[in-house]
Amino acid sequence: MLFQLITSTLLTGAFTVAAAQDPNDCDVTCQTGYRQALTGETSQWVNQNVTTDDFYSNPANLSSYSAGDLVKWDDVPSDQVSSRWTLPGGLSMSRFFYMSEDIDGKPIPATGFVIVPYTNPLGKDKPFRTVVWTHGTAGGTRQCAPSNHKALYYEWRGPFALSQQGYVVIAPDYTGQGSDIPQGFMYEAGA
Repeated sequence: MLFQLITSTLLTGAFTVAAAQDPNDCDVTCQTGYRQALTGETSQWVNQNVTTDDFYSNPANLSSYSAGDLVKWDDVPSDQVSSRWTLPGGLSMSRFFYMSEDIDGKPIPATGFVIVPYTNPLGKDKPFRTVVWTHGTAGGTRQCAPSNHKALYYEWRGPFALSQQGYVVIAPDYTGQGSDIPQGFMYEAGA
């Protein structure tokens, strides 16, 4: 019975993926579902258009930076954290803009966020435990950057759970999500 369930699930998924890849197979029901999903997703964006947020703008001197350089740091004021994002209490948030590298090793801009607990469970004289948390694919446009998502995507399944355990969470967005790169988000672009 388990074998039949797994087989039917896999086959159904394969047919669904194949149908979704052919735009002519997206009928009215498919298009309605897509629009509903898009509406739900966009309602979670902090900025509907990240080009209106100076943080995500490439500086004029971008070419003077190398991979690994910090370009911008934005300590988000607590009133903005509570009004624009849905972080749990007891956390501060910062955003950072840095240089990564593309698949050819050339510098490329990227963004990300850091959440820091107000208190350290190890003691105030001890260093915080720190983790770099990388997200799964979270869309394919600049607006889809986790730093531009009200719950930082994944919320309790990732950054919130870690920060509530006392970890400082450093979370890079992928290049092309948040940052402006010529080709847009690509899996191979680097992070």
